Amino acid sequence: MLTTRVVLAAKPSVPHAEELRRRGQRVLMILPRSLAGQVEGHRDDVFFVSGWSAYDELRQLALRLSDQPVASVTSRKDVCQTAAAFLRGLLGVPGMSWEQSIVATDKLLQKNVLRQAGLNVAACAPVRTLAGRARRRCCHRVAAGHQASFRREHGRHHVG
Repeated sequence: MLTTRVVLAAKPSVPHAEELRRRGQRVLMILPRSLAGQVEGHRDDVFFVSGWSAYDELRQLALRLSDQPVASVTSRKDVCQTAAAFLRGLLGVPGMSWEQSIVATDKLLQKNVLRQAGLNVAACAPVRTLAGRARRRCCHRVAAGHQASFRREHGRHHVG
């Protein structure tokens, strides 16, 4: 039986998924439902989810895949990492755990983990709201010689 490579992506065309297919691998793409109109024809190798935190939908997909060998669950986008790790955990596929993926995609948590390990890290603090241009990913000078990066992650804003 052919093993399945599961690829989570934020767009329908992903070079590493295409390369796996070219090499004869079975690839199942998981895409946001908002991209359904961009996928040509009826494809049984695409599964749509309402969002990357739609864990009930991901659990259903894991049940559908439980009778076939899954070799990998991958994604190259930060936004998909927690969903990929969640699926890996359900399917027993090696790779980053769900807990590790949370830290890997949250700058504040990353800095706290590094600080707890005894490493020096730049100061950082969560911010409840940002106005105007600061909502977008950008830098603003907050004091002479200092910059703050504003980035929205997991529904929260971070400065640092």
